[in-house]
Formats: sequence, C-alpha cells, structure tokens
Amino acid sequence: MYNVNEVAQKIGKSVHTVKNWYRCEREQLKDGSISETYLPQPQRMEHLLGKPLMWSDEDIEKLIEHRDSIKFGRYGVLGKYTNPDNKDFIYRKDR
Repeated sequence: MYNVNEVAQKIGKSVHTVKNWYRCEREQLKDGSISETYLPQPQRMEHLLGKPLMWSDEDIEKLIEHRDSIKFGRYGVLGKYTNPDNKDFIYRKDR
C-alpha cells in the first residue's frame, strides 16, 4: 500500500495533480456529467495516525492508464501549456 506522495512519485506526477484528478472526478459526479467513478478509490487506513488514504499496486496501474489517456494540447482537457515543468513543454515567445 502506498500513500499519495509515493503514488505521485511512482506515476511521475505531482501530489497536486493526483489530488486534482480526484477533485475533478468528484465535481463531475456532483454535476451529473458522469454516473460512476473512473479513478481507483483508495482505502482510508482508519488505524493509522491521520487516517491516510492508501493505494494498492493495482490502483497505481489504473492511475497510470488514466495518466496516459489524458489528451494534452489545445484540444485536451488538460493542456501541456498549464505545466511548464513538463519535459515535453515548448515555450513559444510569439504568444
């Protein structure tokens, strides 16, 4: 089982990004644009201090599939231009 910091490191994204994915999913459920969750739901470890959320290896594989399915660029939901730390990011001065 892995906490959010370890999950973010394993999938190559920041903790902020992982939390944003789950926040976006919750908002989509609330507004009715989706009817069921598409991200793996972590387990809350009630017996540990702070009751952290923990993900399994299978959950990490599903998060990697989700990461790879995100369309980047102009027509994607999350554009590469929003993440200048991305190694594939190309800064254009003409904009």
